[in-house]
This record gives sequence, structure tokens and C-alpha cells, in this order.
Amino acid sequence: MKIGLELHQQLATGKLFCPCPSELSEASRSQFFRRLRATSGEAGRSMRPP
Repeated sequence: MKIGLELHQQLATGKLFCPCPSELSEASRSQFFRRLRATSGEAGRSMRPP
């Protein structure tokens, strides 16, 4: 079984194709921490995170 996860994050920068300012919503009240684990690749060898 494969499961996908899509995340969106607001950046404090300008818009790419428009000179108008980007409006940010309120400050985030939560934090996200990423933990990487070594997994087996297609070749069967262990793939280690950089």
C-alpha cells in the first residue's frame, strides 16, 4: 500500500508573476518536524537519508 501526503506552506516572499504583495494569514500555532528513516530502494539496497 502506498499513501501520499501533500503539504502547503505560506512563504514570506512576493508573488512570482505579479508585483502585488502577498497577504499572509495569521501566524502558525503548530510546528512540523520531519524524521527520516532508512528504507529499502528498488534495487533492494538500503537508502539512507542525506
